[in-house]
Amino acid sequence: FLPYFYKKNTIINDVNYYATTIPSAASSYYMVDKNLNTYTEFVLDKDDKGTVTITLRSSSPITSSAIMVLLDKNIALPTSVELSALVDYQFKKLLAKSSMPQQTIRFPETTSSQWEMSFTYAQPLRINEIRLVQESPDKSSNQSLRFLAQPGRSYRVYFDSDRASATTTSEAGNLYSDEGVLILNVLPSLKNPLYIQSDLDNDALPDVHDNCVSVYNQDQEDLDGNGRGDACDDFDRDGVINDEDNCKNDPNINQRDTDRDKIGDVCDVEESRITEKYKWIPWLGIIFALVVIGSLFIITARSKDKAL
Repeated sequence: FLPYFYKKNTIINDVNYYATTIPSAASSYYMVDKNLNTYTEFVLDKDDKGTVTITLRSSSPITSSAIMVLLDKNIALPTSVELSALVDYQFKKLLAKSSMPQQTIRFPETTSSQWEMSFTYAQPLRINEIRLVQESPDKSSNQSLRFLAQPGRSYRVYFDSDRASATTTSEAGNLYSDEGVLILNVLPSLKNPLYIQSDLDNDALPDVHDNCVSVYNQDQEDLDGNGRGDACDDFDRDGVINDEDNCKNDPNINQRDTDRDKIGDVCDVEESRITEKYKWIPWLGIIFALVVIGSLFIITARSKDKAL
C-alpha cells in the first residue's frame, strides 16, 4: 500500500436529518454526522438481548426507497428490522419485522419527514452511520486520489472495501498541494478479483452474516434461537462463553479442572484420575500400609525375644 491523499467534494441538496433513539443514547448524533470514525453503541441487557428504536426526523419531507446501516468493524448485523414512516399524519408500515441479511434496507419509495426503525440484536451493536438514501437528482460529486507515482511503473487502485482497515505505509510526501499534480482521465473500473468480505474468525461466513463474529462456528448452530450462535453464547451465565467453558450448563467461573480432562469439576461425572475413578484404591493403600507396619512390629518383637 502506498501513502495517498483522498479527497471527495460532493454537491448535494439533500435534506439534513437528525436521529433519536429509544432507549436514549447520548451519542446518537454520531450515526448521522457523516463520519465513519465515530459510532453509537447499543449494549445488551441482563438477558443478553437488545432492542432499539431509531427515529430519523427532518425539517422537510424526504423521498427515499433505501436506508443504509453502516456498522463498525467486527460487528454482526441486527437479527431483525422493522420500518415505518409518518405519512399523512399516521405511521405507515414499510417493512414488517423480518431478518436483516444486508446493511441496506430497501422498501417502496416513500416521502416522509419522520422514519422509524426498530432493531433487535443478539450481540453488541455499533452503528457508524445511518444514511437515508434520498431520491434527489440535483446531486454531483468529485473524487480525487493523489499518490507519488514513479515513471515506468503501473498501479492498481481499489475502490470496494468491506470494513475499514488500518494499513501500514511508508512516509508520505506533501500531497495536499495542487502543484505538479498530473491529472489523469477517467478510466473504466473493473471488478476486483482479490476482494474478500471480512471474516474475522475464518469460518467461511462473512462477519455481517455470522452469529459469532469472533468465534469459529461454521454450523451457525443456535439452539435457543436468540440470534447468538451457541459457540459464543453463555448458557450457564457464568461469564465464560460456551466455546471456552469446560461446563457449559453449570456455572463455574473458576473453570477448575482437577484431573485436566477439559471437563470442569462441577460437571465431571467420572473423573479420569484412577484414584477418583476407583475409590477403593486409596483404602487398599491404607490397608497395605497397616499390614507392613504390623509386620515390622512383629519382626521387631521376635528379634528382641531372641536377643533375651
